[in-house]
Amino acid sequence: MRKYLLLLLILMVNEVFSQKNIGVPISSIKKKYKESKYQLKQNKEDNGTITIDIRLQNAAATYTFDNSKLSTMLVITPFDRKSLNKYISEYDSKYKRLNSETTKWEVETKYSEEVSIVEHIILSQITAKNGEIWYNLIWVFE
Repeated sequence: MRKYLLLLLILMVNEVFSQKNIGVPISSIKKKYKESKYQLKQNKEDNGTITIDIRLQNAAATYTFDNSKLSTMLVITPFDRKSLNKYISEYDSKYKRLNSETTKWEVETKYSEEVSIVEHIILSQITAKNGEIWYNLIWVFE
């Protein structure tokens, strides 16, 4: 039974994570954002981690990939407070907001009583030395 559930889970990965492209290969991300308006830029960090930066209409997005070149995390940085509020409103309407010390949403996809996948979106605040505040929306598996 466990082998069956694992196989089912593996086969559904691309469908499950199509919402924000978590769990998909680099080639899928590149294909989705191939138009020049996205200004796609691939980087390789010193530790071998691959990231892809994309300029969206109202935010910057960075995908991080594991050794098998599947996306494991998405960080969305809205360009302004109005854009951030649009994301928050969208997430509040689509996902379950969790009671925690940080603003966090849970994205759960259920396929049966035994099989479900849970992702979290975490609102993170970063304060620069000059006092400027930036917000990130981080999609991860926790």
